[in-house]
Order: sequence, then C-alpha cells, then structure tokens
Amino acid sequence: MPESRGVQRGSPGSCENAVSGEALYQQAMAHYRRREWQQAREDLMRLKAVEPGRRGIDAVLDELAIFIRLDSLPGISTTAPSPARPRSSIGALLAKARWRVPAGLAGVALVAAVAFFAYHLITARAAGRIHDLHSRAPALAATGDWSRAIDAYEEWLLLAPGDAEARDGLWAAYYARGDERARAAQALEEQEQYAQAAEQWQGALADFRAAQQVDPQHPPEPRGAPLERVSAAQKGKLCATLLKQALDLSNQRRWPEVIYALQQVQAEDATYRSDRVADYLCEALLESGQEALAAARSPDEIQDAVDLIERAAQAQPGATWAQMALWEARSYLQGATSAQARDWDAAVRALEPLLREAVDLTGGRARDLLCQAQKERANARYQAGQLRDALADYQAVEARCGRDPSVQARAAQISLSLTPAPLPAPTPALAPAAAAVP
Repeated sequence: MPESRGVQRGSPGSCENAVSGEALYQQAMAHYRRREWQQAREDLMRLKAVEPGRRGIDAVLDELAIFIRLDSLPGISTTAPSPARPRSSIGALLAKARWRVPAGLAGVALVAAVAFFAYHLITARAAGRIHDLHSRAPALAATGDWSRAIDAYEEWLLLAPGDAEARDGLWAAYYARGDERARAAQALEEQEQYAQAAEQWQGALADFRAAQQVDPQHPPEPRGAPLERVSAAQKGKLCATLLKQALDLSNQRRWPEVIYALQQVQAEDATYRSDRVADYLCEALLESGQEALAAARSPDEIQDAVDLIERAAQAQPGATWAQMALWEARSYLQGATSAQARDWDAAVRALEPLLREAVDLTGGRARDLLCQAQKERANARYQAGQLRDALADYQAVEARCGRDPSVQARAAQISLSLTPAPLPAPTPALAPAAAAVP
C-alpha cells in the first residue's frame, strides 16, 4: 500500500508514535502482499500496541489468523513464491485443497470443513465491510476530509485489491491532500514561516509519492503528474529548510554561513521566492562587508570588504542603500591606497566626503586616516612655503581631530609670520615760531 499518510502534528511523543505506526503499517502491508502471513501479523500486532485506536486492524488480524491456520494443515499452502501474484482467495484455496489433500478421507473432510468455514466467514465479513466503505469513502472525499477518506479507501482496497473504484478513489485522495498541503506550504512561505512550510512540503511529498505508488499508470492530471509534484515538493522542502536555517543564522550574525545557505537555495531552485531570497542575500553580504570594512587594517583587507559590498549591490541593483554603502567603501579604499602611496592630496579628497555622511561604515577609521593625511599635507605645504594653505590644513585638523600640541604650535607660528608688523606711530609736528616784528 502507499508509503505514508503524511505528517501528523502533536506532542513529540505522539509524532514519534505516528511515524513508528506508519512504518509498521507499510511493513505489514508489504508482507501481506507477499503472503507472508506470520510476519504481517507480527507487524500488525506491534502496530496495534502503538496505535490502539487504529481502525481496520482487527479485521485483517482475523483474516491472517485463518490463513496461518490453513498453512498449518497438511497439503494446503496459502503462500506463494512471487509477490506479483494476485492475492489468494478462499475459492482458490479450495481448488488447491482438491489437488493437495493427503490420501485418506479424514484428511479430505478436515480440509474441506476448514476451507468452507473460512470461505464463508471471510467472504461475508468482507462483503459487509466493502459495502459500508463503498458509501463512506466517497462521502468523506466529497467533504475534503482527505485523511479519513484515505483510511477508508485503503481498507476498501485491502479487502478488494482489484477494485478499480477503490484504487482511483485512493489515488485521488492522496493527490488532493498533497495538493492542499503544497498550497498551505506556499501560504506559509508568504508569511515567512519557513519551518512550518517545510513540514507541509514534507507531507505533500509523502502524499504525491503515495499517489504514484497506488497507480503508476494513472491518466494525466492537469495539475501535474505525481512525479512532477514529487520533484516540486522536494525542492520546496529543501528550500524552506535552508531559508529557516539562514534566518536563524542571521540572528546570530554568522554571515558567511547565511550567505552559503542562501546561495544553496538559489542553486536548488532559482525561481523559489527569488525576490525575497535576493533581499536576504543582499542584506547578509552588506552586513558582512560592513563588519569587514570596520575591522580592515590595510588596503588589501579593505578591498575584500569592498568586494562583499559590491556583491550585495549586484544582488539587489535597485537598493539605493547598498549603492551608497558601495560608494563609501570605494572612497575609503581610495583614501587608504593614496595614503599608503603618500599622495596626501588625493587621500584628503577621497576621505573628506565620507565625514559628511551621517553613518561612518569604517568605525571611525576614515576620520583618523583623514586627520593623518591632512596633517601630512599641511606639513608638506609648510615646507614648500605655502603658508596660507598650510595654515588652513592645520586649522582643519585641529577642528576635526582635537588638540594636538604640534599642530597648535605650527598654526600659531604661521599666523604670527603672516601677521604684518605694526607701523611706528607718527610724531606731531611743531608749529614754526612767529617771526619777530622789527
């Protein structure tokens, strides 16, 4: 029978029992199809202990007890070497009994009596149950109660393996529940509830696989063949799981691992939540680049940070904040490279615009580098006799970078040399003495 009834929710203990019970059920049915009656009975007994309320088990156990009893009689075997043979019926057992009975009338009478009793007991019981399921299973399917409909169709098909209506109904119920779970998974992804979405994808995956197992040759389905839906559910489950992992790692600021998980999503399915995945990736690359930029000690390390921020801008070309961060990182790199080459004028031109921004992505290193570059340029201008330009640089360094005795002394010296010496005060002229009058 199909391999899974899907994901059941509940406490951790109940979930574990559901998985264990489902595995036992599938294993028992596999033994049943191969007519390995004793092994099937053992698995069903264990299943009954795990899930006491599971319906239909007692009827199958009664049937298995009769088959085991028949196998124990001399000259009768209900087992078959090939699992592909159709399920044995009691009528077939009676036919076998006519040819395999031991010599002697007592043996014939015993075998005939047991087979006759078994035939009528199982046939009457199965016929009544099939009649009940014939109306019950479609009614459950009509209301969309797929889980109970699946239980009913499975029991029906177990009692009547060749019933085409039961097989078609079971296929349709599994497919419909898988489709319903797939749509639920997509709705959860829209709400960014990726853990729950992964659970729904897992249930859809099990249902589509079960539908494929029930009837591999089922006519085409407009919503997609089960194998196609299996592939889509596998991708959905993996991608949702990776996104949940990426978001958890983001909360811990483990950016390299976040980036790797998001790239795996894109590699698995480029169409899966593509816009949202691009947002997540841009954010992770930008955060990683900014942290690297603030910690960089050399132009090479700054270049590595710029590369990360550049990838962030490429992930979301329309994100203006990523483009702004890239401009700032490149300006800082230009300033650091120029300072390393002792091109102080180029360093100052690259770094000055950064300090006009509200956020310093360099952790204060751009300001410190600008102070050093402007001080060195002021010294060079002073040595070249460009006193006024040198004084402007010294004053800018003092205003931006705080008190520096050497800068203050040099600025005072230049200010004094540029101040013109005062002219001597003019002395009042004496009036000429009046000429004597003869």
